[in-house]
Amino acid sequence: MVNRKKYVDLFVDMKLNKSVQSQFADFEKGFHKGCPTQAWRMFLPEELMTLLQGDDNYEWDKLREVKFYLFRYVTST
Repeated sequence: MVNRKKYVDLFVDMKLNKSVQSQFADFEKGFHKGCPTQAWRMFLPEELMTLLQGDDNYEWDKLREVKFYLFRYVTST
């Protein structure tokens, strides 16, 4: 039973980690060029998640108060 667990653990590690290690390293290198990790450290995990995924809880009234249009636009209220 111990051998079976060890085999499964090694197999899963090979399939999920080692087999994609070089591709992930290339992706990580490119990602850090465009998004330096030092800049992301100022955010809490929840803030970073909201920043990357967006937030569906919009405060439309506050947005209307601070809106600014570059071109002439009239809102009908």
